[in-house]
Amino acid sequence: MRGLCVGFFLFLLFLAFTAVQARSLTPDARVEFEVQSPTSLYGGSNARIADTASQAAKQEVALLRAQLQYSKDFQDSLLSTVYWALGGTFVLVGLLLGFGWFANFKVYERDKIAMKTELEALIIAKITDLNISSVVSEEVKLASARGEAATMASMTQISNALEAISEKVFRIELARLKLKMESNASDSMALTDALGVMELCVLRDPDELPDVMRFMLNKIEKGGKLTAGEITRVSKVLDRLPAHYGALSEKLRAKVIASDIF
Repeated sequence: MRGLCVGFFLFLLFLAFTAVQARSLTPDARVEFEVQSPTSLYGGSNARIADTASQAAKQEVALLRAQLQYSKDFQDSLLSTVYWALGGTFVLVGLLLGFGWFANFKVYERDKIAMKTELEALIIAKITDLNISSVVSEEVKLASARGEAATMASMTQISNALEAISEKVFRIELARLKLKMESNASDSMALTDALGVMELCVLRDPDELPDVMRFMLNKIEKGGKLTAGEITRVSKVLDRLPAHYGALSEKLRAKVIASDIF
């Protein structure tokens, strides 16, 4: 837009310059010629007057022809100036339009390249982020799996250790109660200790129960007695025993019910 304004201003200056030159070429309409008066001629003869008038007419015709030719040349020069001015204007407008198109094309190409570069960089950055996220996700999953495996292994080890400790504690407590049961001089108190051994072995080690039940049968036959609460506890323990202990458990149940309450 700025280039078009400058071109139009230059065109106006060019027209003003051509107009000034055309004005300087304008013919002077005041062509002065003097025709001698017949009264000023010496000799006053008619032939000389006629000759003089004829020469004056010829001079006037020649001057008019010259003036006409000069006017025609001036008009041709003016038309040529106008044609050149219009041609220069069209050329200037064409140059300005071509320059504007070229400049816009360059700007368009530059913007296109810049946008392409920016989009490529953005796509590469997104792909890089996705790759990094995928790698991180895989690493996290792998670390999580390893952590879970390590946790399970640790829990298994801890559970095994606790089980071993619990088994040791059970065996120690069982040995203590059996020793107390067997060393107790009172038959009734020995029955109470035997009941504690039965409750301890019913879930952890049922194989110990036959010896304990035979011990209780022996103590009951010797006159040992249980309290009402202990009789109820014996019944509950006997109900939880496996089926292959049925005969021995029913025999003990009958003895307990038939014995006196302590």
